[in-house]
Amino acid sequence: MQLYINNQEISLKNVTFYNWFHLIDWLLKNKIDNKQGIVELTIDGRSYRHILSDLSAEPFPTQIGTIDIKTQDAYAISQSGLEKVQNLLKALQRELPEVTKKFRFGDLSQGSALLSRFIQSIIPMIDFIQSISQNFQIDFKEQLINKELTIHDLLTQLQAFFEDLNSAQERFDSIELADLLEFEMTPMLDSCEKAVIQLQLVLPQTLIKSIS
Repeated sequence: MQLYINNQEISLKNVTFYNWFHLIDWLLKNKIDNKQGIVELTIDGRSYRHILSDLSAEPFPTQIGTIDIKTQDAYAISQSGLEKVQNLLKALQRELPEVTKKFRFGDLSQGSALLSRFIQSIIPMIDFIQSISQNFQIDFKEQLINKELTIHDLLTQLQAFFEDLNSAQERFDSIELADLLEFEMTPMLDSCEKAVIQLQLVLPQTLIKSIS
């Protein structure tokens, strides 16, 4: 097996990997600068980008010829990711009234299906935002969205909100689900948008600090 990072071959002498997670972990610890992030994983000419997030514990295929890995500056990845989060939030804000409407009219089946897709979009967004705190050592307790709310507070509120949402679903309470989405989720999405704007302003400052 041959392994390339940004077109440079990496020696794999005396190295054995148990699964994809082991490979990626080894690369990040030994071969990839901590200011870089993996953006593309290609195996024998076929993209396997999903392995980076979804299937990292999956065993290797029985035969691999060449693995090509592309990296990018973590700052650039984060800024690009924040732009995507902004677009996602706008899409979620457009979709939310339809999800709420289903529950408001007692349609638990359709409402739950829409809600499931809705939440599946939000969770990776939250994980991404939290990764920025870790990668750039940004204290979310100090990042104000408004005079009374920090990014840390917002993430805590979202976690509590999901617990309330899950509880209402378990009780098949369509009215409470509608109320939660309309009166709590709506302002939280607006706060998430403001949090993203705040991070877009803070990231360049962390870059300057890391260089100086």
